[in-house]
Amino acid sequence: MENYNIFTVANASYAPFLDILVSSVTDSCHSAGGILVADVGLGPFLPHFSSRANVAIIPTSITDNFSGAHSSGWAIATRQKTKIFLNLLENRQVDHPLIMIDNDVCVLRDLACLIDLQYDIQITKRPKIINAAGIELTEIASMVIFNDRDISIQFLRKWIEQIDILAAKGVKLPHETPALNLLMRTSWASSSLNVGFLEEEHVCSTTGFNPDAFALHFKSFGKTGDNKIDNFELRLKKVVKNFNRPRKPLEYLTPDFYQEWCAWCASGASVTHQKSREAP
Repeated sequence: MENYNIFTVANASYAPFLDILVSSVTDSCHSAGGILVADVGLGPFLPHFSSRANVAIIPTSITDNFSGAHSSGWAIATRQKTKIFLNLLENRQVDHPLIMIDNDVCVLRDLACLIDLQYDIQITKRPKIINAAGIELTEIASMVIFNDRDISIQFLRKWIEQIDILAAKGVKLPHETPALNLLMRTSWASSSLNVGFLEEEHVCSTTGFNPDAFALHFKSFGKTGDNKIDNFELRLKKVVKNFNRPRKPLEYLTPDFYQEWCAWCASGASVTHQKSREAP
C-alpha cells in the first residue's frame, strides 16, 4: 500500500468532528504517516489533538469566528484550507501523496487503496447540481488526493485565484467547491492535468447507504444561526441513521472530550488565540 499523509483544517466549533476524524484515521489508516491539522482556532481544545502521536499541528493566525454553517467565520477557515495547503507544499519536502480532506469525515477503510500514482491529482465526483450562483457542480472538495507536488502547486494557485474571484464578485457562500469546478472547466486544466476521479458515494459517502464506502461525510445542511451542538448532532444523525456496520462513527468520539466541548458551547465562550505564528 502507498504511504501518504492527511491534511485538514479545524477550529473549536468543529472540534468533535476532528476528534472523530483523528480517531477513525488512527484506527483505519495504517499506511498513513500522519494527520496534518491547520489550527484555525482550536483554542482550548488544541492540547487534546497536539498530544496525539500521529497529529502534527500547523499554527495559523486565524481564530474561531463560527456562527453556524456557511457563516463568515466558517468561510474564512474554509478559504484558508487551500492557502495553507499550498504553503505546505511550497515550503516542506513532501515525499508521499497528500490527501486533503474535510474535517467532518469519519474514515472507515485505509485510504491508501484509493491512491493511484498514474494521476497528478485525484478529485471526488458528485451528482451534478446547479448551485444558487448558476455554477454547475460535478466535483466536490471533500476529498482531493495530490500525488505530483509540482503540478499540485500550480493547481492550488489557480484554485485559490478562482476562490478569490468568487469572493470579490460577492457570490454566495460556499466558494471552495464552486471554484474547484470552475477551475476544472478551464483550458489549463484540460490540457495540463492528468486527473483521476473518485466517486463521492464510494470514497466519502454523504448518505451512509454504501456499505463499502471508504468514509462518511457529515456534510453541512444547516443554517448560519444554528446552535453548535445541534449542528453537530443533526449532521451525524442524518448519515448514521442509514449506516449498517459493526463500528459506529460515534464510537470514535471521545465521551469526556465531547462533554467538555458541549459545556464550552453552552457557556458561550470564545477562543483566545496566542500570538500568530505562520506555518513553516
